[in-house]
Amino acid sequence: MSDKKKIVLIGDVHYEQEEDEIVVRVDADSFNEPEKSVDFVICTSLPEVSRSKIMDFLGRINKALKADGMATFQVPSAEFAAKLVLTNQFNSPVMFMLYGSSKRPFRACYTMAALRAIIESAGFQTMSAIDNVIRLSAGEDTIEIPVHTLTARLK
Repeated sequence: MSDKKKIVLIGDVHYEQEEDEIVVRVDADSFNEPEKSVDFVICTSLPEVSRSKIMDFLGRINKALKADGMATFQVPSAEFAAKLVLTNQFNSPVMFMLYGSSKRPFRACYTMAALRAIIESAGFQTMSAIDNVIRLSAGEDTIEIPVHTLTARLK
């Protein structure tokens, strides 16, 4: 048995692997790690999961985490996108925040309150819930996207 920490990245996540880690990259549909086998999950794909499958998806993450395991979920800020739409500032970053991309369409948007409620109803306890800004680069263009970042552990 390995002493290395198992980190699972779900979605487009930039992560620098350390020597004492095993990093597995999957998409939301193919996530199916064995029970109690994962130390940490980083998920940016929550908006891509359909509402009818979200609790099953979160349940699979819950089961895969070790007793002291943790998960971080990051989603675009629905509140920020709504504010821009209401003030007629509808642009490419807002389109992405609400709808995703053609390769990864979003099926849901989350406010911080909704994100926290759904994560906690799936058997997690929120450890931190903060707002961040991420920068996405496409060629020479860089856009800033406000996001909600929630880190949770098993209850």
